[in-house]
Amino acid sequence: MSSTTISTSKEEGIEILLEHLKKDPENVEVLLKVANHYYDSEESEAAIETYKKLVVLMPDDAEILSQLGLCYGYVGDFFNAIEVFEKALKIEPEDSLLLSFLADSYSYVDEYNKAIFLFNKALEINPEETYALDSLGIIYEELGQDIEAERCYRKAIEADPTYAYAVKHLSSLLADRGEYVVAKELLTKTIDLFDSDDDYRRSLIQKELKDIDEKLEAIEATKNEDTGDKAFQLITLTKSRGIESKVFDGQRSFMKFIEEKTVASETNYFTILRRWNSYTPIIADNHYISKGGGYFLKANGKGIVIDPGFNFIDNFKGSGHHFSEINSILITHSHNDHTADLESILTLLHKYNELIIGLDDRYRENTILSELSKKRKVNVDDIPEEDVEHAFLASKRRKVVDIYLTKSTLLKYSGMFDLFSGNDYRLHVVEAGDVRELQPSLKMTVMPAKHNDIISDRDSVGFILDIDNTAIIYTGDTGWSDSIAKAYSAMNRKLRGKYKLLVAHLGGFKRYEENYLLPSIRGRSYYKNHLGRIGLVKINEILKPDVCLLSEFGEELKEYRCELANIFNEVFNGVTTFIPADIGLTFNLLENKFKTIHEISVENAHIEFGLSTPSQIGTQMCRKDYSLHYHDRSNNINIGDLVHVLGERFDSSRVGTRYQKETEICPFGEANSY
Repeated sequence: MSSTTISTSKEEGIEILLEHLKKDPENVEVLLKVANHYYDSEESEAAIETYKKLVVLMPDDAEILSQLGLCYGYVGDFFNAIEVFEKALKIEPEDSLLLSFLADSYSYVDEYNKAIFLFNKALEINPEETYALDSLGIIYEELGQDIEAERCYRKAIEADPTYAYAVKHLSSLLADRGEYVVAKELLTKTIDLFDSDDDYRRSLIQKELKDIDEKLEAIEATKNEDTGDKAFQLITLTKSRGIESKVFDGQRSFMKFIEEKTVASETNYFTILRRWNSYTPIIADNHYISKGGGYFLKANGKGIVIDPGFNFIDNFKGSGHHFSEINSILITHSHNDHTADLESILTLLHKYNELIIGLDDRYRENTILSELSKKRKVNVDDIPEEDVEHAFLASKRRKVVDIYLTKSTLLKYSGMFDLFSGNDYRLHVVEAGDVRELQPSLKMTVMPAKHNDIISDRDSVGFILDIDNTAIIYTGDTGWSDSIAKAYSAMNRKLRGKYKLLVAHLGGFKRYEENYLLPSIRGRSYYKNHLGRIGLVKINEILKPDVCLLSEFGEELKEYRCELANIFNEVFNGVTTFIPADIGLTFNLLENKFKTIHEISVENAHIEFGLSTPSQIGTQMCRKDYSLHYHDRSNNINIGDLVHVLGERFDSSRVGTRYQKETEICPFGEANSY
C-alpha cells in the first residue's frame, strides 16, 4: 500500500493541530496529521475516532481504512477490524498486505480456515510477503503443525533475512523442539535486528538466551549423571520419556482457555450447559454420564453465566467457550448444584487478570508490563511493580465480573468475598421484585421462588431476561403455589407480544403427585421444592410460551426425557413446543431458532450444523453417556448413520482425538436411542 502519511514537523505539536481543527474541522490534511500522531503515540482510541472522521470524508482511501483497521486490532476489536479491512480490499483487492491484515484479524477470532485461505491468497499475489509468511507460521504453530510453521518462518527469512520477528519465532520453535544450539544462534542474531532503542524486546531476548544456556548446561550435566542422585534421575527420566512435554502441553491448553481473547459467535444466544439435578454429580460413579452444569447467555457481546453448578467450567470449556466471554453471573439460590463452580470462576478471574498484568511471567507480550516497557523504552525489569498495578487498575483490559446473587448465597460465601474497591468482581444482592438493567438492551426481572436451599426458605428466586423482542423465563428451582402463580400471571401481561422461551426445572417425580387425581386432596399433590409434572403444566398454562425447555432432570429420568417431552407436546397440542434440554442445546435469539445437526459424514464422523425452528427439531440419545443431540428432521438424516457418528465421536473424545469446534454444540427429536 502506498503511504498517505503526512509528516508533522517538530515545531508543529498536537495542540496546534487541534487548534487548526477547531477552525476547520473537515481539513483532511490536518485530520490526517492528528490521526497519525495518535497512531504513532499508540493512543489507539483517539486515533480510531480521528480515522473514522477521515473515512467519512475520504471513503475510497484504502490506506486510511487500513490504518483504522490496525487501530481496531490494537484495542482488540477484531470484528470491526475485519469489517474495515474488507471495505479497504474492495478498493484495493490485489493488496497483499491488506489481505494479510484481514487474515490476521480472522486468526484472532479463531477463524483459522479463513485466515489461512487469505494468507495464501496474499502469497499468490506476493510470494515474498514476509508479514503473511510469518503470521501463517504462527497459525500453524498454534494448530500444532510445527513442520508447516517452520517452513513459513524459513521462507519469510529467505525473503528478508532482516525480518526480526520471523527469526525470533523460528528460534522459539526450535528451542521448544529441543534444538537449543541452532535456536541460540538465531536468537543471538535477532538482538541486532530489532531497533537499538527497543530495550523491551532486547531484554526478552536476553532472558530467552539465558534460558537456553541453562538448558544446554542441563544437557551437559546429564552426560555425567550422578546415578546416586534420585531427584536428578527423576527429572531426567520424566524429560526423556516425554512426560514433562505432555504436562506442559496440558498447561498450554489450560492457558489458552483463560487468556484474553476476542471470541467469534452469534450476537445473541442462550445455551444449556446442564444435564442432571442436585445430588447426582456429588456421588457420580461415571464422569461421562453424571453431569451438572448451568446456563450461558450471550447478549450483545457480553456473556452471562446462570447458576454455575458442578461441571459448569468443564461443560463451558468443552462447548468451545472461552473464559474471556464471562462478564456477569446470576445465582438463584445457594444449593451446590447452582453454585459449586462460582469459586472456580473467581479463581480463574484472578488468574486471567494476572496474565494481563504480566508480573508473574515477564516473557509474555501484550501485557500491562510489556505496554509500559515499550512505551518507556526500558527493560521490563526496570518497571516498578506499583506502576504496573496502577496502570492495570485504570486499564480497560481489566476484567471485572458482576455477580447478582441472593441473600442466602451471599451468606454461604461470606468468608470468600471481600469488599475492597480493587476487587475483580462487584456484588449485587437481589430479591424477588427487583428489576435490574444488566445492559442497555437487557433487563432482568427477579421472580419469586418457593425453594428451601438449607440456608433460607424465602430467598430463592428465578429470573426473566428481557432482550429485544425475546423473553427468557428461567424458573430456577421452585415449587408451585398460588403466590407463584399470581407472580407469573402478572408478569405474563407485561410480556405480551414477545417471543417467550421458558426454561423450567422439573426436578423429578414424586409419588404424592398422584394425589392430583383425587379432587379432595389435590392441594397436597404439588412437588415441594421443584415444579414437578403438575407445576410444569400450571406454569405453561399461564405463560403459554413459544418453547419450553425441560431442564433439571433427576438422573433416574435419563431414559425417559424424550418420551416425557413428547407427552407434554401431546397434552398441549401445539400451543407450546416442549424440548428436553441437555448440554449444548443452543437457542439463537436473533432468529428464534435452535442450532441443530443438518448434515453428517459417516466416513470421517463430521457434523455440519445449521438453524432449525422448534417444530423441525428431532432428538437423538447417545446411550454411551445418555447425552441428547438435536437434528433437523426436515433434512432426512439417516438415524442409523447419526447413531454411528455420535458413537464414533464419543469414543474419540475419550481418547483425546480433537474434532472441529462445531462438535461442541450438541444439538432434539424422536425418542430414538442406542
